[in-house]
Amino acid sequence: MKRISYYGKSYTGKFADSAELETSCRTWNRLLSSMHPGQLSFLLRAASDTLPTAMNLRRWNIQCHAKCVLCDSSRPTTAHVLGGCPVALSQERYTYRHDLVIQSLVDSFIRVYIDLPYIRVYADLPNLRASESPPSTLPPNVIVTPFRPDIVIHNTVTSSILLFELTCPLDSAHHLEQARSRKQNKAEYHQILSELDRLNVTNFYETLEISVLGHFQQFSVTNTYNVLHFIDKDINITRSLVRRMLDDASKVCMTASQRIFMARDCREWL
Repeated sequence: MKRISYYGKSYTGKFADSAELETSCRTWNRLLSSMHPGQLSFLLRAASDTLPTAMNLRRWNIQCHAKCVLCDSSRPTTAHVLGGCPVALSQERYTYRHDLVIQSLVDSFIRVYIDLPYIRVYADLPNLRASESPPSTLPPNVIVTPFRPDIVIHNTVTSSILLFELTCPLDSAHHLEQARSRKQNKAEYHQILSELDRLNVTNFYETLEISVLGHFQQFSVTNTYNVLHFIDKDINITRSLVRRMLDDASKVCMTASQRIFMARDCREWL
């Protein structure tokens, strides 16, 4: 295969990152039948950076400049649009995607625990926090802290608490692992866990990484399955159900990424 290269990495090299993840978790394969028209094409072209970004349009001689409309970056690649533009970040375009994925996960968790009224699910979203004054996802009767984990599941009978932190990194095993390491080593969360230990509150902290193109590591299924049982060991849940939960969140994530890309030349957001 001919390798077309620019800025140091070939198209085939870029696509190999996503292909490695797809071989491992097969998310696109499972979701193919439920994708809306054009979504698979978007994913494949995003993975190989062959979407009509400003950089590619200049390379294809369609336009004479290659700058990000939002931040004037001279390298507006697909990765820049989906996860690296500082203006998109400040406009909360990436927060929009992140929050939609959290909502999908929370909806799945609530359905799992629907018949267990002593299990409470909180999230850092409007109307889902444990407290709004001050905003908190951790029940204030358990601990008062300025830090707000993305999702908190609380067993009010055993006083066990599960903390989830979500990240939506770029689509490669390296970026997923890097995001996981960064969140697991974040000092704020070790501080929360230490304080919960001091209060004799049984706790567990888990990170979850779903890439901007919907991929996740295979161990995320096992880890999520295990921690949901940690909160209530008698819960009726299987690994296949957990995989469907993550697939649902992945579909939300990739759909949001496509919307972010489609709005790349719009200076206003939402």
